[in-house]
Amino acid sequence: MKPLIGITPSTNERQLVLNHAYSKAIAQSGGVPIILAYDESAIHAYLDTIHGLLLTGGGDIRADFFGQMPHEKAAYVYPERDVFEIALARAAIPMNIPILGICRGLQLLNVVMGGDLNQHIDGHLQTEPRPQPVHSVEIWGELAKMLGVTTANVNSIHHQCLSNVAGELEVLAKAPDGTIEAAYAPGHPFLAAVQWHPEEMAANNPPCPVAQRVFEKFIEKSITYRKTML
Repeated sequence: MKPLIGITPSTNERQLVLNHAYSKAIAQSGGVPIILAYDESAIHAYLDTIHGLLLTGGGDIRADFFGQMPHEKAAYVYPERDVFEIALARAAIPMNIPILGICRGLQLLNVVMGGDLNQHIDGHLQTEPRPQPVHSVEIWGELAKMLGVTTANVNSIHHQCLSNVAGELEVLAKAPDGTIEAAYAPGHPFLAAVQWHPEEMAANNPPCPVAQRVFEKFIEKSITYRKTML
């Protein structure tokens, strides 16, 4: 049986929205993608069913959730999504369910675990096609072991980033300008997050091997977690 991977969608207030690259990357890595609607009453049912949680990219997190006033360039802020995902992550982390965060997902995990964000930086919102890498990242520690590389070229589709890093998280990658590009929770079986968008690069044809490994490792851990539920 393939592991069931819960994926958080974005929204435009009327619709739940998910870029196809997320579900495609999960499916081609051996998982079964399941979209999680915003329903706080369903969180425990979701977490009792899925074997891995993917926190996706999207709009900005509302600034008061990390103790700041909103920046003038804050955009696509949907409090309903923030409330749901924060509650979902807070419930999932102590269950030791494998968690992968992408872009906003990295930022959300940092906020949930007690860190905060830099609400605007320049130079990281690329105009090139989404799968195209535009800058390098230096990678070390557990993430370097996981991906088998110490540097990689990645895409960049964000204007916010981690500022003060939560105490439970360890930074494992940075861009040349010092922007934090990945973090990992050493005390968790698998809680990893990246600032770039590996799903776009993994869903490309041919897929980027390093981006594909992000999802393969996540699915491996989700398979292991599924076995503990049997």
